[in-house]
Amino acid sequence: MENSDSSSPFYAKKVVFTGALKTIQQKEAADLVKKLNVKTLILRLPNGLIFVITGSALGASKMKKIDQFNAQGCNIQVVFEEEFLQMCKR
Repeated sequence: MENSDSSSPFYAKKVVFTGALKTIQQKEAADLVKKLNVKTLILRLPNGLIFVITGSALGASKMKKIDQFNAQGCNIQVVFEEEFLQMCKR
């Protein structure tokens, strides 16, 4: 992408937004990372996912799915909203 920031931790990665964010809507958050050449997915946990962005603690069933994907070789990282917003500012 023309305006992509290749130094961003989200560059060319997959991101899923789950749960209610406190300070920003999911669509706004997705728009923030789209300019970084990120494939955003809302409420799905596919293989190859790198970041799960959440506003609060994930439920047990979502954490179980993440653990299962990681056990299969994925590198899924849970990032809370505040950290996500800071990562976008880099």
